[in-house]
Amino acid sequence: KDNLRPWVIFEAVALLWRGLIQTEYMKVFQQAAKEFKITQVAQIADLMCVMGLIDETYVDVPNQTTKQRYLRIHHDLMLQYGEKISSEMNIVDGKLSHCEETNSQSILQSNTVHWNRIAAKQFRKRYKTYSAENNVVCILNWLPLHFIYGRLPDEAVALLHSNDFLTNKIQKFGIESSIQLIVYFIRSFVKENTDYSTIEDFSSYKSPMVSVIYFVQNYLCSFN
Repeated sequence: KDNLRPWVIFEAVALLWRGLIQTEYMKVFQQAAKEFKITQVAQIADLMCVMGLIDETYVDVPNQTTKQRYLRIHHDLMLQYGEKISSEMNIVDGKLSHCEETNSQSILQSNTVHWNRIAAKQFRKRYKTYSAENNVVCILNWLPLHFIYGRLPDEAVALLHSNDFLTNKIQKFGIESSIQLIVYFIRSFVKENTDYSTIEDFSSYKSPMVSVIYFVQNYLCSFN
């Protein structure tokens, strides 16, 4: 279940959009809607689905022949919004504050490390308190990435070397999907933590992820 991007019934979305369209902030849209003959909220939803801005699904309704339409924000749109906010805002005394710096990329990089460390700290607490059968999907999928993007390489390596972590992951997702995710973690780690400009002898360089690959291989070979 994605709690950050919940499915919302279309009628609720339509009610919100009808209110927004009448505001002064939407004058440009009002002019464009007239030009392209957009007269109904459903047409806006259709266009946004085609553009990949929102997802849609249809759910059966008891005692009705037609299905109920639901919408939610597309993951990439939410990501772009998050990056926009993260490049302009910072946390000061526990509150979001607008940054005065003009280098948005520098702010984004700093916030990426800081906020991923916060997330990693919270996820790590939850991972230690959950039993194997109750490990939530978000922990198994995101804790390694929060370590990686929070620039905590030792913690990331230790987690990917964890027999319990790999066992729980396979129990939740199966062998194939789990290995695909592990490979994704490895690639992300190498991308974030390998500064090729500082490596003088590539023949002797050995990434920590090599040991993770051997660990996963030995783990799978232990199956009878």
